Amino acid sequence: MISCGVDKSIMFRQYQNNQFLRGMHCSSKSTLYDMEVDSNSKHIMTACQDRNIRVYSTQNAKHTKTFKGSLSDDGSLVKLSLDPSGIYLATSCTDKTISVFDCYSNECMARMYGHSELVTGLRFTNDCKHLISSSGDGCVFIWQVPHDMIVTMQARLSQQRLRSGQATLPRPMNPPLPKIIPGTPTKEPITVEHSRSNSGSKILDSIEEVRVYMEFSCSWHSHDF
Repeated sequence: MISCGVDKSIMFRQYQNNQFLRGMHCSSKSTLYDMEVDSNSKHIMTACQDRNIRVYSTQNAKHTKTFKGSLSDDGSLVKLSLDPSGIYLATSCTDKTISVFDCYSNECMARMYGHSELVTGLRFTNDCKHLISSSGDGCVFIWQVPHDMIVTMQARLSQQRLRSGQATLPRPMNPPLPKIIPGTPTKEPITVEHSRSNSGSKILDSIEEVRVYMEFSCSWHSHDF
């Protein structure tokens, strides 16, 4: 088990004889608010107060890489979500923005606005086609991922299944998926702004590749029994 906290520490524990035994330990330069472990369980990615993403090895707890997790000039990172293929990392900042970064090139692929409060939840769908975000404003946004990013993620997942000996699931795509190399340079980051008005939701006309696919409000209801 791996955990991190606002005390800037990352703790490694092993479960033996019905208890967790403390193992390796390392300290970060900044307060840690969230973390993700990649699909190969080789790297830990942490969301830091200084808006950086710091990467650590699960083998020796050593710091291996640092890159910016937000294009903002202030605020802190509060949430991370790694896509199923391990290529793209979505982040949320206290300035209410969401960003998507390439974990190999450190390039910002997209930056989204829309929530009126802090984004507290992020998750890519298993088919890599959508990113779901939830916020203190009581809304859940479902963002549609650009086609080229979907192809990259699905190709990587297909390669991972082949290496692990699993059968490749049939895909409704023709021609077959090309081999994609993570970290390949792309165009400028896509910026998306989602605004809400009395007439309903709308997306800026200049944005074509990334858009809010669906929005709905959620609330917690308590009942007396």
